[in-house]
Amino acid sequence: MLDRRLLPLAVAFITACNPSAPLLLPTIDTGSAVDGATTDRSVGVDATDAAPVDVPSPMDAPVIDIVLADVPDVPVVPDVPDVPGVMDVVPAVDVIPSVDVTSTVDVPDVPLTVDVPDVPPVVDGGTCPTGMALIPAGTFTMGDTSPDSNGADPPHVVTLSAFCMDINEVTVAAYSACSATGCTTPQTQTGCNWGVAGRGDHPINCVDWNQSSAFCRWRGGSLPTEAQWEYAACGADGRTYPWGESAPGPLVCWSGTGSRATTCPVGSFPAGRSPFGIMDMGGSVYEWATDWLGPYGSAPQTNPTGPSSGTRRVLRGGCWGNRDAIYMRATRRDGLSPTNQNIVDGIRCARAPL
Repeated sequence: MLDRRLLPLAVAFITACNPSAPLLLPTIDTGSAVDGATTDRSVGVDATDAAPVDVPSPMDAPVIDIVLADVPDVPVVPDVPDVPGVMDVVPAVDVIPSVDVTSTVDVPDVPLTVDVPDVPPVVDGGTCPTGMALIPAGTFTMGDTSPDSNGADPPHVVTLSAFCMDINEVTVAAYSACSATGCTTPQTQTGCNWGVAGRGDHPINCVDWNQSSAFCRWRGGSLPTEAQWEYAACGADGRTYPWGESAPGPLVCWSGTGSRATTCPVGSFPAGRSPFGIMDMGGSVYEWATDWLGPYGSAPQTNPTGPSSGTRRVLRGGCWGNRDAIYMRATRRDGLSPTNQNIVDGIRCARAPL
């Protein structure tokens, strides 16, 4: 049973929601009790005894204000990792200083080419004792056609196995240590270094071929062959002097720039070294070779040792008393009797690699 007291409110609500809708209301028994107890619940369609219903206008309906409250933005709660029972203490971190990436750094100009000093090459096949350089196996043209080379023609192709060569000429001090029977006392005439105070680092001189050969054998080697000497002096590039093409000038111990009275300490002129780093192969003292002096042939040779006999042994390299640059030529040949002890003759040893 619809409570009549609620009818106006219902009508107002319906009308407010849809004002254009037709309103169909049933007639209600006016005898209905307020408390809902009636004697007649029938509704007559054509009833004329029904009291008119006071239907309020929609405007009479109470206005319900709906207020939307401002709800503050709720910050997103970041994921918080599980925290162990004991909180880890994070140590303080030094602040990284800012770096000015716009700054520029001056970089020195790099030359397109760099002068690199000659360095003895490293080759397979062995090593050498201290004080010797390893000369690699190679092929070169030995000799030349210049008359200044004193019988160095015809030029011919020579192939050599690797060998070791003394970097410096044998000094007075080194020769004095020789205990071999053949290392007899050198000459002591004027100009000889043996027995002269302060000459221990000068090349030994005034020794003949036999003394020189005995010393090198005592060292475990021999005098170099003439081919070994020339290859160690000029390599395979055909240079005129051990150091290249420039005139000797101040590059060697000689008298071409002023008279010298005697030898120089060994290794005093590093700018005059050979392409393999061998010192004093021009000037200083002539050096004995193992070969007999004889004419060259034109045929290619491998590890030549020179003639089987002769009257003079080969000497190479010029000396401190020479005034003419032709004696400094790497191809120049000279020779003396093997028993000659001269103030301008000395020793350099060679040997097979270890």
